[in-house]
Amino acid sequence: MYKRILIYFVILFFSISLKAQEKLTLNEVDKKTYSLWITGKWNELIDECNKSIDNGVDFFYLRLRAGIAYYRKQNYLSAIKHFEKALVYNPSDALTMEYLYYCYLFSGRESDMLALVSVMPIKLKKELRVSNKFIYGIYTEGGYVFNSNYSNQKGKNSNTGNDIYYDQKIINDETYFNISLKHQLGKNLEIFHGYNNVMVSGVKRIYEQKQGQKDYDIKSTQHEYYMNANFNSGKGFNLTAALHYLRVTDEDVTINYDETIPVIEKTQTRANDFVALLSITKYVGHFKFGIKNSFSNLNKATQFQNTAEIIFFPLGNLNLYSVTDATFFSNKEWGSEMKHFGIVDQRIGFKTFDFLWLEAGYTFGDIYNYNENDAFIVLNNTEKISNRVSLNLILPLSRHFEISLRYQYFKQENIANNYLKIKNKSINITNNINHKLIGGLKWTF
Repeated sequence: MYKRILIYFVILFFSISLKAQEKLTLNEVDKKTYSLWITGKWNELIDECNKSIDNGVDFFYLRLRAGIAYYRKQNYLSAIKHFEKALVYNPSDALTMEYLYYCYLFSGRESDMLALVSVMPIKLKKELRVSNKFIYGIYTEGGYVFNSNYSNQKGKNSNTGNDIYYDQKIINDETYFNISLKHQLGKNLEIFHGYNNVMVSGVKRIYEQKQGQKDYDIKSTQHEYYMNANFNSGKGFNLTAALHYLRVTDEDVTINYDETIPVIEKTQTRANDFVALLSITKYVGHFKFGIKNSFSNLNKATQFQNTAEIIFFPLGNLNLYSVTDATFFSNKEWGSEMKHFGIVDQRIGFKTFDFLWLEAGYTFGDIYNYNENDAFIVLNNTEKISNRVSLNLILPLSRHFEISLRYQYFKQENIANNYLKIKNKSINITNNINHKLIGGLKWTF
């Protein structure tokens, strides 16, 4: 009995002694990590730094060396937390600021980069050729959408043979242009705003028993203003408020009956629509999480969008990433019940060559009266869009210039209203086959 107790205490004594021997000291860690840093053994240095931090040994040069090791492996998101911690120990260290600046730049964290530039010493700003400017960037893009099924739809007779009359809107093409400015107001506030112009053209086909079938040119013109205010609250948090105003003018054709006489009239209607959005995003390790909520009044209806976004950077940089947006969408038209449904947009981006990134995506669900990209893009179509496939090419020519080319393929409902009686109609649906091409230029001063 006593022999067993003695053995137990001997084992316990040696365990405590071994733990005491394993306990790391600051001088030992400093010496070992410095040696690994000088020889460029980045994997071993990362392991040693993480082990030391886990054991409660933490100091400025340890964080700086860990950050540099991750930076050399192009794992910028992992490097950021170490450089940020190093600045807590030594807030004025220029070398740490320089490394952190490039980590923010190479990982796409623009608001964090601008906030850092605001507190940099003048000498470092001159070396990096950066400064705080009221206008620090211009973005412009333009595009064209065409319906490859337009000729077939125009050549098709939608009359069922028993119609009193029918009408059908056939969209041909769409042009789009945007010009925007970026502003920095103080350390943590950025403003992005600009003007959009959208023009949609097509024909309105009307058949009436007495007058036969005829196509009338129609078009829609939109003048839009968009503003996005982003507040960087630090520690990877960003708060965003956005407003998108749309002034829509529709030139259309309608048919009415004066007793039994059909009257075809050209009409022009105007609408003032808007989208308001609030969002919060947070970087956590190799992830960026976001919650976005918007309210809109499009096409005389009310919409609510609640979106959860997850962006994953498995390599800690922009060489490979996944963007998932899951939206719970609600739309209420006047005099009808609220409709609810879900939309999921999935994109994967990766670096293909030194200066070329490729993004591919697919959208699950029907899209109408919908906004995306923090309400910068408003799809205020009433005919549902489905099967949307996207392919984007991104070409950063330098840290100041970036060119992009985006292509989308999607189907869009084309509705024909067939009237057997004046107030009794049936609906026939075909699909537009749309192709969208957009080119963009981003210039950062």
